[in-house]
Amino acid sequence: MHVVRTLVTCAFVLVLGACGGGGASSDSEAVNGNATGEPPVSSGGPTAPVTGPAPAPPPVMPSPSSGNALYDRNPIVSSCDAGQLKASEKALALAKVNAIRALHRLPAVAYDFASDIQTSKSALISVANAKLTHAPTTDDKCYTAEGKDGSGSSNLYISYSSAPRTLASDAAVVAFLIDDGVASLGHRRWLLHPFLSHTSFGRVDGTPLVSSPWSNVTGMSLKVIGFPSADLTSTNIEYIAYPEGDYPSAYFKHGWYMSFSLLANKSGTFANGSSAVDFSAATVEVRDAGGAALAVTEQSANYSGYGIPNAMQWKVAGTVNNVQYNVRIQGARVGGVSKDFQYVFRIQ
Repeated sequence: MHVVRTLVTCAFVLVLGACGGGGASSDSEAVNGNATGEPPVSSGGPTAPVTGPAPAPPPVMPSPSSGNALYDRNPIVSSCDAGQLKASEKALALAKVNAIRALHRLPAVAYDFASDIQTSKSALISVANAKLTHAPTTDDKCYTAEGKDGSGSSNLYISYSSAPRTLASDAAVVAFLIDDGVASLGHRRWLLHPFLSHTSFGRVDGTPLVSSPWSNVTGMSLKVIGFPSADLTSTNIEYIAYPEGDYPSAYFKHGWYMSFSLLANKSGTFANGSSAVDFSAATVEVRDAGGAALAVTEQSANYSGYGIPNAMQWKVAGTVNNVQYNVRIQGARVGGVSKDFQYVFRIQ
């Protein structure tokens, strides 16, 4: 059995219940975790404790110092050593980020090696304490200032297992995109942030230093805050829709939230908030290839700072693979002017 959880970070404020969630499965069992709540953020990220199974003493499983398929030098959690992740694993995560962004016509991001110390030590804190938090404290095992900074500026992912297994490094990126169980869609919005220019990826595998029923924990951190804004002046991006076009089925969960954000102003992130975009009167219509309308439910909009600060989201009942659907959004106001948008998607 294994359990996976994800936690998202925000630029300036978090909505209650925005973090936690994720998804997990092992054979027929799935378990979800949820955050208990988040205060406003002044710097870094919020404290968001994640609920989990009742604790139990972990078995002693010391990590070897020699490298393996993932590491040039394996982590040794008992010594608070994050190890040295292979460059190929960082490249794998970056390639997945950019492959997903390309589906949305978003510019590729570059890798920031200078931030690796933050993301690796952030992942170490997650594993050592068997939990996710954007605001680790000095009471947490393997606490460091670099780890705190990384946790406060990254999307966070954790996976628990009672037996050794190898988890692909790009699995966290896909989990961030789908954001299963995370109603704010904060991970997705950071991943699809038009102004994101760089990222850094950290990973640690090992045995936690706290009481836990899980002997194998994987922590991953993907830095999304603290970089210069990408220059979008030469792009023709008008909106970011999920999903759009021919979309891989591995990147989508039928019945979960679809989403739509507008790039109203290419001068910077915060020129795209509620003063520029208003979804209060917008409607969403989804039709299949034959023109039949599908039921649209749980439509809402928010302007929180998860990447670009405007988003509308909704669920659609009855979508299936290999069928083209037409989405029409009417009544979105951009700069006070009502505008309509139309696009298609097909899950493959």
